[in-house]
Amino acid sequence: MLGSVAEAEDIVHDTYLKAYQISEENITNKKAYLCKMLTNRCLDVLKSARSRREQYVGPCNPEPLLLEKLHAFDPSEMIIQKKD
Repeated sequence: MLGSVAEAEDIVHDTYLKAYQISEENITNKKAYLCKMLTNRCLDVLKSARSRREQYVGPCNPEPLLLEKLHAFDPSEMIIQKKD
């Protein structure tokens, strides 16, 4: 639902911490209650401003690999390239 394993793990851990603090006396179906809590938290994260800020809508342009220079790695050339 979130598109990231790390975010999903964070939400699961957060949900279990919150569920641990809730009294079990008022809950009739624990599994359904946890699923509902988890779903609501996922939807809250997706609707949050942080989530909208982190989404990049432009094209993905990876850095080009300079294959001819891979075998002859020279740190001084890296410094010169960074100054340009």
